[in-house]
Amino acid sequence: MNLNELIGEARSQVKEISVAQYIENRFSYEQLIDVREPDEFAAGHLPEAINIPRGVIEMQLCTKPEFNKPNRPMALMCKSGGRSALAVQSLQKLGFNQIVSIKEGYDGYVRLNQEK
Repeated sequence: MNLNELIGEARSQVKEISVAQYIENRFSYEQLIDVREPDEFAAGHLPEAINIPRGVIEMQLCTKPEFNKPNRPMALMCKSGGRSALAVQSLQKLGFNQIVSIKEGYDGYVRLNQEK
């Protein structure tokens, strides 16, 4: 299996929404988590997003009481949707059941804002 196949498999097993769907329904989600690395996040992110890199998200969400709420509606975002899909897939295995991936990621958000 190669990286694209791994990401494709994750995307087929998680719920993905578009950037436009997230923006339209942003108040349906209690938290937006940007799973990119801190330097990527610092270069630009949605105002309501918090940064928890993909490499530590399972530990952060499972060990911190403010996040360890499996029924809490959350959206995950990365640069282009791959890392967020992988993170959602992993978190679903840990019992998080109200979590979605934003399929176009931050790049899609930037493109959407350039079109306006």
